[in-house]
Amino acid sequence: MLTRMLAPVALALPLAVAASALPAGTPAMARSRAATAGRASGPGEDGAAAADPRYMIAVGDIPPCGLGFNTPSPRAIATAKLALSLRKLHSSLGFIGLGDQSNGTGTFKEYTDCYAKSGWGALKSVTRPSLGNHEQYAGNANAAGYFKYFDGAAGSAAKPYYAFDVGTIWHFIALDSECQFAGGCQAGSPQETWLRTHLTAYRKAHPHRCILAYWHRPLFSSSDATPQAEYKTPQVYPFWQDLYAANAAIVMNGHFHGYERFAPQTPNHVLDQAGGIREFVVATGGSNFYGFLSPPAVHSQVRLTFVPGVMLLTLKDRAYDWAFYDTTGKIRDSGVDHACPQ
Repeated sequence: MLTRMLAPVALALPLAVAASALPAGTPAMARSRAATAGRASGPGEDGAAAADPRYMIAVGDIPPCGLGFNTPSPRAIATAKLALSLRKLHSSLGFIGLGDQSNGTGTFKEYTDCYAKSGWGALKSVTRPSLGNHEQYAGNANAAGYFKYFDGAAGSAAKPYYAFDVGTIWHFIALDSECQFAGGCQAGSPQETWLRTHLTAYRKAHPHRCILAYWHRPLFSSSDATPQAEYKTPQVYPFWQDLYAANAAIVMNGHFHGYERFAPQTPNHVLDQAGGIREFVVATGGSNFYGFLSPPAVHSQVRLTFVPGVMLLTLKDRAYDWAFYDTTGKIRDSGVDHACPQ
């Protein structure tokens, strides 16, 4: 039972890190999103009335069957039940998977016997997943089980990255951070070239729309699963460069089992409240949780561990609300921010 109805969230949580001046050379003129949280949405890109909100849930790292049996994990059942409860409140709700939708070996049988039967299968028609390390080549060549189960909704083995629109304002991009199997992620690789070309064309056609990108391994994280480092997954740095240049608003990831929210920042870890990208790590589908380092990564605002749950995004005209729900239905983190270039 949800303990709070899904009205738009009124206020953002206070920032954990004070704003600082941007260094010389920061392309501030090209990045012109409003920085004030809570400001009312304006008219649409062509002067039309504001679009109706649409809803998207996001989570990664959903556990497979427990103990090798064909019985779904209780935590997977709990997060699926939460997701389905949210969908009852919002008929337009979709689901973006942040990788490791099946955090085992990603076989087709694991998807049908564990993932689908946990309840997540009921959202299959509105699911747009991304590949994680457990399902991409962990136990089956070329992520065959993943592509077979999602049946065309996840790109292809030859091109496991894709883009789609949500409503008339928001544009979503799914990428593959298992770089060694995707032909690389470095500048000039097939995936990075596709992303840069796609963003250039999209921004030319739609200069004022909102962009959200998602994949499995985050660039920034405070997780104690790896030693302290400025960048946890440096191979995805070119993705951030391209997205920042295109004035993207949000990056969502999984992988480091827990929940973390960052302040808007540049790819070089510089706070940029006016036009930076806000990263969310929502690796809370129910797989075994990790802890966090102390002190945490720079610009980390909220961290939760041992809290299975899902993120709900309310996608509005030029803005968005976020609310992270635990499996009791309680909101554990929430806020509102602007998203589109002016």
